[in-house]
Amino acid sequence: MNWYYSVEGHALGPVNEEALEKLAREGALVKDTLVWQPELEEWAPLQKVHPDLLERVRLVQEKPAPLTKATAPLPLPPPPSHAASNGGAPGDSHKEKPGLFGRLFGRERN
Repeated sequence: MNWYYSVEGHALGPVNEEALEKLAREGALVKDTLVWQPELEEWAPLQKVHPDLLERVRLVQEKPAPLTKATAPLPLPPPPSHAASNGGAPGDSHKEKPGLFGRLFGRERN
C-alpha cells in the first residue's frame, strides 16, 4: 500500500509501508504528520490513521541499545595481592600474616 505524507505543506511520496515506518523511526514523521493514501477521503494525522505504526516505532525506540565497546563498562583492575599490600613481593600471597588466632596462640587454626 502506498502512502503520501506532508512536510511543510508539500506532499511527498508515494512510499511503501516499510519506508513510512523508517521515516517515523528517523523522526521525519511524527504523530501529527498528515498522511494520505487512495483509500482515505482526506489527509489525516498519522496517529489517527496508522496508530499501530507509531506503536511499533515507539517500541523499537524504547529498546535499550546493545552494549558495544564504546558503551560497555570498563573492566575492573585486579585486586591487589595480600602480600603486596603487606609489604611483600607480588606472588608472595601464600605468605600472609597470621590471623588473630595465630598471633594470640602462636599458630593458625586448621
